[in-house]
Amino acid sequence: MSTVIRGARIVVGDGEPTPADLLLHEGRIRAVGVVEAPEDSEVIDAEGRIAIPGLVDTHSHADAAVFREDVQLALLRQGVTSIVAGQDGVSFAPGDGAWAGEYFGAINGRHPTYRGGGIAALLSTYDGTTPINVACLVPAGTVRHEVMGDDDRTPDAGELVRMVELVRTGMREGAVGLSSGLDYVPGIFASAEELAALCAPVADAGGVYVTHMRGGYEDNSRAGIEEAERICRASGVGLHVSHFHARADEVERLMGGLSDAGVTASFDMYPYTRGNSLLAMLLLPPWLNRLGGEQAATELADGHVRARLRQEWIPTVAAHPSLGAAWPEMITVSHIAADEFAWAHGRTLGHIARERGRMPHPPPSTCSRPPGSRSPS
Repeated sequence: MSTVIRGARIVVGDGEPTPADLLLHEGRIRAVGVVEAPEDSEVIDAEGRIAIPGLVDTHSHADAAVFREDVQLALLRQGVTSIVAGQDGVSFAPGDGAWAGEYFGAINGRHPTYRGGGIAALLSTYDGTTPINVACLVPAGTVRHEVMGDDDRTPDAGELVRMVELVRTGMREGAVGLSSGLDYVPGIFASAEELAALCAPVADAGGVYVTHMRGGYEDNSRAGIEEAERICRASGVGLHVSHFHARADEVERLMGGLSDAGVTASFDMYPYTRGNSLLAMLLLPPWLNRLGGEQAATELADGHVRARLRQEWIPTVAAHPSLGAAWPEMITVSHIAADEFAWAHGRTLGHIARERGRMPHPPPSTCSRPPGSRSPS
């Protein structure tokens, strides 16, 4: 069946929107201009609205939330008809989804129906259940966890073979690439050589390597890009850098360097100066994060562990170029699952600490800025 959209405005290049009709048949645009409606076609009056192809959210964490009607409407009302899930190296497949649901639950949510079966089974949960198109990446962290748990070591030969085969199977079952999250566990423990091995079957299948680079972004972008270049040159895979939040001139220079090195590369960037992540990733060292939430909480109840963190780890947080010594006022809590902490939503860590008597109130000042805002740079 064909569809004719009448009276739309079409944007061509950089020009002004031009009135035109559209003829769609079998999911493709067949004609633009003055269109004669075929017999039995559906005719839609656009009433002067702009008609555009659906937008693609190339870095989405709506892996589970895409089933919610309010999320679907929020996407569609912005023109987003497709998302790419499985980002930052952590998602539900392969495996039964339990680990990802616990570790990344605050970001990806908990999938309502997937309980195992791999990429093919995960993709099948989206078919006919949501108006949003969903593409999936094979998450390298989930692959590593399936084979090695959260071990901080290099995989042996047998383990690496199993990991590569999980990636190969995922690509065969419909994944569009491989993702890594190199500031999260267990991705933080993976070497460039390991990631290049995982990218080889991705390159064979014509997929792309999508990375949350190691060590943060901004002033450390060069190191992350250089590692990504080594991975891509060793495997032959194309590169996409996730949420490349660095200075525009630095992004242009580094991406140009990748092109000069023969690496096909792209990136996405959001137009604001804040980020969003797991609080534990920012404030806890990898050796604690790898334990999982319950065991990490047990460790943190130990006064000796907290003293060690104050002495050895918290200074590294304060040294972060994007936070500095004012980090308690730079981090705002956006979601806590526990009902007893609902009062803390939207407050900075400094505010929360003062409310609980763990931090002194600041002295009066004649100059202040909103909690959580950044100093001009």
